[in-house]
Amino acid sequence: MSIARKTVALLREQYRGLSYHFEAGLFAQISERIRHLIWRAQVSPEEIEAIRRELIKGEQSPIVPFDPEEFEKEMIEKYG
Repeated sequence: MSIARKTVALLREQYRGLSYHFEAGLFAQISERIRHLIWRAQVSPEEIEAIRRELIKGEQSPIVPFDPEEFEKEMIEKYG
């Protein structure tokens, strides 16, 4: 696979977001994170429609009250 190089200008906030993933050790280079984001952005029309259907389903579902303490207890029981 050949690599094409291109210089891009980023807002400071965008660069900080990319740098965070690099500094956290999630990616070996910032360019890997950018390639990952581009790859994820390439979504087919079918995938977009499936996401749209799920969003509509979520909007139509009932609102369930959230209890953070109960959630924490469940997570501790499940994951330790």
